[in-house]
Amino acid sequence: MDRLSSETQHIVSPVNQQVIEDGHQLSDWFIFRDERHFGPLSSKQVSRYLLKKWISIDHFIWRPGFSQWTKIKEIECFRACGSEVIKNMNDNDFSRAARVGTIDRIQFEQNQSDLSFTNQVQTGVETIIDEVVQSPIIEKIKGKIPAPYMAKIDRMVSSVGMSRREWLYRRASMILFIMTLVIGVTLLVTSGPEKSFVDELPSDVKQKLYSVSQLPETTQKASFTLIEKDSSLRDPVLMAATNLPVGSQVRIQISGDPTTLLGAHRFQKVIELSLSSKIFQTQPIREVTGQFIPAGFYDVKVTCTSCAKGDQDLYEHRYLFGVENHESYKAELRSFHEQTRQNARLELNEIADVVDSLRTQYKTSIDSFVKDSTNEDRKSWGLFSSNWLERQNKLIELFEQMKSREFRKQIYYLPLYERLNRVTGQLFELHMLQDRVISKEANAEKIAEMTSELSQQINLSLLFVKSQHDLMNANYNKSKGLPSKVGLKLKD
Repeated sequence: MDRLSSETQHIVSPVNQQVIEDGHQLSDWFIFRDERHFGPLSSKQVSRYLLKKWISIDHFIWRPGFSQWTKIKEIECFRACGSEVIKNMNDNDFSRAARVGTIDRIQFEQNQSDLSFTNQVQTGVETIIDEVVQSPIIEKIKGKIPAPYMAKIDRMVSSVGMSRREWLYRRASMILFIMTLVIGVTLLVTSGPEKSFVDELPSDVKQKLYSVSQLPETTQKASFTLIEKDSSLRDPVLMAATNLPVGSQVRIQISGDPTTLLGAHRFQKVIELSLSSKIFQTQPIREVTGQFIPAGFYDVKVTCTSCAKGDQDLYEHRYLFGVENHESYKAELRSFHEQTRQNARLELNEIADVVDSLRTQYKTSIDSFVKDSTNEDRKSWGLFSSNWLERQNKLIELFEQMKSREFRKQIYYLPLYERLNRVTGQLFELHMLQDRVISKEANAEKIAEMTSELSQQINLSLLFVKSQHDLMNANYNKSKGLPSKVGLKLKD
């Protein structure tokens, strides 16, 4: 006994421990087994491990107030449940069994400082729990908490006082559960009914919306009204009211007038809605990229896509968005139109040059293919193809910029550039087919139909762009300020 006591004195020393008489803490037991000690344990836990034969009454036990380690059988409260022999369990088995049980888990501490740290952490956690469950907010919302949850809280609260050294992970779960429930119920109690955006509107606007929404419900020639929330904003919000049934499908098309847009030449946006209310408002209207829309006039058209064909058109109106000062807007617009006119002249000149380059590329590709395929002169074709591709790549690089949305917004004659970009791709495809025939990778007869169709498309596209260019050039010369685009087509 003396040897064991002296060897374990450095692990758990009674020195400086508070000596507690009959009122000592019930969870201050430590068990020494196979050169290691386990604890702190409650009296119930020690008794349970004795009954399960994980420990025997011949093992040593200690708690604050004891002058030395004592065999368990010498402690009166444990004699009744003691066992003389452990059920074939060595030290590793005992440790494993202690780790497996979630409720019966025994904490293993290496030295006195570890034990002290653990006690401090657990005491701190217990303090948090006490403050939470005793908080006035619990009393305030008790009536709002469903009975099953309140019963669970009561069980947790009552268990807090049973043992100061309940395991840390159990206490953490209590904190999470209680705090989550308190926050959730508090939000439920303190938050009132959600306010509608209509409540904040001026009485005349509110009355206008209500008067339409309270009309007899119908899908035939339904009524619809649209009001801008603040027309000076560059991300305006539209408020609407209708007597269509809830669940109806509505489409709102917003198109910017190119002659009035400041800093851009076009704007298109479509909003698809399934009505959840007869009075609603749109999200702020912005570019696809999230940027503000350009200031200017916008045509807004509303249709009911779920209504019968003759009843689909609901509303159409023109709005001025993003303008705070009209005089300033007009001055900026004039300046923008002057700059646009200069850029339009440069674009027309560039389009004429690109048409000539593509026509030359097309002619030389056809002529060289006919000559070299007849003579089977692959060397001559290879040299020509290398030079041809170099010139074609410069055209391709020109159109690479069109992948940028911002760049496309600034192009005045965008449809013509898009058509020329398509012709550039078709020319490259035609040349690759020719190269396969010259290199004997494909039979000329098998791809003759493909090359013939491509050649026809290229010729027609170049003729179409040339005619459109001549028309836009004539419009430019006749107009002042912003050049007219009357007659500009997207397709031939």
